[in-house]
Amino acid sequence: MKHSKIIIASIFILALQVNSLAQKAKDFPANPKVIKKNSSQITDLLYASKVEVTNKNYSYFILDLQQNSETKKLKTAIIDSNQWVGDFYNLPYVKHYHTHKAYGAYPVVNISYEGAVLYCEWLTKKYNSNPKRKFQKVIFRLPTEKEWVNAAKAGNKKAIYPWDGDSMRTENGSYRANFRRSDKPDSNSTEENSINISILTPVYAYWPNELDIYNMSGNAAEMIQEKGTSKGGGFLDYEEGMKIASKGEYSLTSTGQVTLGFRWFMEILEH
Repeated sequence: MKHSKIIIASIFILALQVNSLAQKAKDFPANPKVIKKNSSQITDLLYASKVEVTNKNYSYFILDLQQNSETKKLKTAIIDSNQWVGDFYNLPYVKHYHTHKAYGAYPVVNISYEGAVLYCEWLTKKYNSNPKRKFQKVIFRLPTEKEWVNAAKAGNKKAIYPWDGDSMRTENGSYRANFRRSDKPDSNSTEENSINISILTPVYAYWPNELDIYNMSGNAAEMIQEKGTSKGGGFLDYEEGMKIASKGEYSLTSTGQVTLGFRWFMEILEH
């Protein structure tokens, strides 16, 4: 009962937070200008979001379901903040990660596969009904594994990571992704990069690949069409999980994980 109250309270706070945001068309995730700015072309008929879906993006979706009394969909799409409790316990994230404006540009996590699919369906409906849209008809959806890999490789068939080279570091020694460096910080090192970040970062953190797509490796692992499979690895995964060829698994009976989010791909059906 206590956990249920936290979730309900979080939704209420979330609704209050985004009520004013919904009035700003320039921020609306289905706004054609926003879609154009935030997408990279993969093929003639396929685009990928440059970033993982954020808390702010998802909050518009939740608010719309609330305002239209779509109770069944809301139950499916709900964010389970209590996933922060457990082996990865952090009470402040339970209360604030999905509701505080400071985390608006962070990837949304703790949602189910069905919730991610519903978001894509909602985005499709909103975009296709906008008279100022660029394309006549599109569908937003989770990518197939092959599509995700193509976006990550960015034209480099031999790519190991979503960037040039086989190193996790840039030329100046900075890490290229948000991942688990080790089980414990190196107490003998003064190097900032030796310390695990151990939490998500904003979606525009680190460097994009050649297609201008961010965090294809690290930060939040990403759900794809193949149920129970994720790509890219998350902030609690080791370097091996950052490789394009690596796969992750998650439970389909779960209401989400702190390390798991998603990004949309947009397929053009009619120009």
